[in-house]
Amino acid sequence: MEEKILGISEEEFIILNLIYLIEFAPAELLVNFIKGDDLRKQEFLKVLENKGYITRSGEYFTLTDNARKLVEEYRNAIRKKLESVKNDVMVIIRKLEEINNEIKEVITQWQVKKIGDVIVINDHKDPIYDEMVIRKLYNVHAKAEKYLNELSKYASHYRCYIELLNRAINKIKYGGSYEYISTHPASYHNIWYIAHEDWLRLFNLPRIE
Repeated sequence: MEEKILGISEEEFIILNLIYLIEFAPAELLVNFIKGDDLRKQEFLKVLENKGYITRSGEYFTLTDNARKLVEEYRNAIRKKLESVKNDVMVIIRKLEEINNEIKEVITQWQVKKIGDVIVINDHKDPIYDEMVIRKLYNVHAKAEKYLNELSKYASHYRCYIELLNRAINKIKYGGSYEYISTHPASYHNIWYIAHEDWLRLFNLPRIE
């Protein structure tokens, strides 16, 4: 049976936390974080609405004030649980911050490229260049997956990011679905951004640009 903290399941926390992190969450992003078929996904969101945790406006969801407090309390419970191993967790976070810089660089290289001294939008008409960038993404993902796996041993909800990052990589690698690099709602870039925001908020860390 799934452990509950403050009366909510980890899956409920994942969705509420996601909405907290990005403020206005589109349904097309949220459903990627919910397990099951389309019917189960819609029912899950409806349950959160009925519990008074989320409100819907068109295709976007926001948190109620009560749900925001619940997310903050849930995070506090995780932090308290990890007090005795905080130093070990921070070692992992520092590694992930290094990887974050690498991923931002790779995504930038996918979006724009340098021709001589001029930076231009990447029109993706140079398959050799694009393949080079994609290989870099595969390489940095291997490191990201390793350290997210380590982090998930301390805070299990990080497994959802591993699953979605792997799904994006597989879409790119085996399906040639390059929108999963940076433009799809569940693209590598978007999921990584949320994961990064998650550990910054969870551990009250400053953003380093």
